[in-house]
Amino acid sequence: MMKIQANPIFYKRVLIISMLALIALLTVLVYNTYKLKDDNLIFVHKQKIVTAYGNSVKSDKLFPGGDMIFHEVLAHTLPDLIAIRDSATFYREGNILVQQLLDRLRESSPMDSLFEQIVEDNDLESNLLYQLSLDRFEVVRAGEWSTIFGSGRRRSSAVISGKLTQIHDNNRILELSINDHQGADYRFTYSLYVDSPNRLWRVLSAMAPVFSASFICVVIMIVISYATFRNWVNERKEAQLKTDFLQHIRHEFNTPITTILISASNLKEADKLSISDIREMGHIIERHAKRLKAYVKQSIDSVMLEDQNPDLELQDLNQLTAVYLRDIALGMADQITISYDPHQQPIYADVDPMLYFPILNNLVENATKFNLSEDKNINFRWEKLNEEWMRLSIADNGMGISEEDRSKIFDKFYRSTTKQGGAGLGLGLYYVMVCAEKMGWIVRLDGTTEIGARFEIDIPLEN
Repeated sequence: MMKIQANPIFYKRVLIISMLALIALLTVLVYNTYKLKDDNLIFVHKQKIVTAYGNSVKSDKLFPGGDMIFHEVLAHTLPDLIAIRDSATFYREGNILVQQLLDRLRESSPMDSLFEQIVEDNDLESNLLYQLSLDRFEVVRAGEWSTIFGSGRRRSSAVISGKLTQIHDNNRILELSINDHQGADYRFTYSLYVDSPNRLWRVLSAMAPVFSASFICVVIMIVISYATFRNWVNERKEAQLKTDFLQHIRHEFNTPITTILISASNLKEADKLSISDIREMGHIIERHAKRLKAYVKQSIDSVMLEDQNPDLELQDLNQLTAVYLRDIALGMADQITISYDPHQQPIYADVDPMLYFPILNNLVENATKFNLSEDKNINFRWEKLNEEWMRLSIADNGMGISEEDRSKIFDKFYRSTTKQGGAGLGLGLYYVMVCAEKMGWIVRLDGTTEIGARFEIDIPLEN
């Protein structure tokens, strides 16, 4: 059976593609909803307006009095137009005739007052606008219909009456074609458009719940998907760290235990060993037992520290640092030189001494372990940032920290990729970071230094 590898990049791509597909689907649904709302915006008004308008022009054309205008303009001119044989002259004269008809209709149109009356009688929105326009005019010539005006496109010259400028199929409530005879057969098509002046805003307002629900759904899906993916990555990373830690701790514990067992086995045959050999075996057992004890203590402390609440008390860090560094130097005088530049004034801040000492101690041990110099040294120096913050800078002359390690050195169980640092559980700098954060301090690595490593601890002052 084929096994699918749990690749974070693969799952991230699947997640992104799924989210894009979901957003695309919601976009289509929202657009279709918009079209539906837009198409039906004036549907309620449409039937009332069409009925009222139809009752007003039952035996007339376009509007009351329109039939008389058609008769006056076309009765004597239309037969002469049909008699023209030259096509170019026919269409030119036909267009002139239609323009004359439009001018008369515009001059005599009572549509403004008629539309206002329809709106008032039917209790419609008072801000509705309309447009009455002529779309096409045709006559029978040589037994066929010939179009002398209109090609299917809406043109401003065809507007008869009304202030509505934005016309389209969604706000056309009526389209009629009327046939008649005025010395010749003719046919004209006209449309009535009605709309609100703020149509787009009304449609968007009506869709506000849809927009809100869609946006909330997308946000929720993104948050849930991201949280799920992040938790999966973190759990996978933590599981891998635990696996690496167990493998590493097995190796680190196995070395001193094996050495102790071998030395103890040799001591069983003490009669074959010299006094100096026995002492050497004792020193070996003591050294590796201390190493094993340090590993056990560091492992237990890292677990217990996460649930520990700091016991803060106001102290002068200037003096406390000097005392702690002096204590650390006593046990490491033959390994590294510790220098301290105290501040000129007392530094009062909230501190848990039980957390502060391990910070200093771990930084010194780290500077000692990752240093190939014969003359190892580390310097502690205070710097005042402002009235509210002080900074403790810790710089050593060790091998420094590589670009690859800088973003991970505070991670739990992380060990440097360099092998010069020797053994360790990868808990030292993690312990430093947790202790600092417990007290509300900020610890960081200064990546600008070219020689050794430089750490900075920003500490809030007590006013």
